[in-house]
Amino acid sequence: MSRADLAPCRAKLSWAVSNTANLDRAIAAFSQTNPYGVRAERNRHTGEMFIYAKGVGEGIPLSLSAHAGMTIAAQRASLDILATALAIRNGARDPTDVYFPIAHSEADFFS
Repeated sequence: MSRADLAPCRAKLSWAVSNTANLDRAIAAFSQTNPYGVRAERNRHTGEMFIYAKGVGEGIPLSLSAHAGMTIAAQRASLDILATALAIRNGARDPTDVYFPIAHSEADFFS
C-alpha cells in the first residue's frame, strides 16, 4: 500500500520536530532574561499537582506563546491526520469526525 497518504502527517510532524529545538532555545533565553516565580499547588478535589509560573517582569512574550502554541498544534494535527489516513485505509466512508483521541486519564479515554 502506498504511503503517500501519510505525507501530510510527516510534513506537520517534521515541522514540529525541527521547531522544537528553536522553541527550547527561546524558552531558555526567556528564562535567563525574564525571571519568573514558580509555585506548586495540589488540587484538593482531584489530588493532581499543578505548577504555576508567574512572570516577575513583563511576562511571557507573545511571540514565545505563539511559537509554543504552533508547535503543539502541529504535533496534534499530525496525529489527527494520521488517524484520518488510517480510518480511510480501513474503509471509513466519511472520516470528517475522525481524530486522534487524547484524554486526561486512562479512565477518560475509555469512557
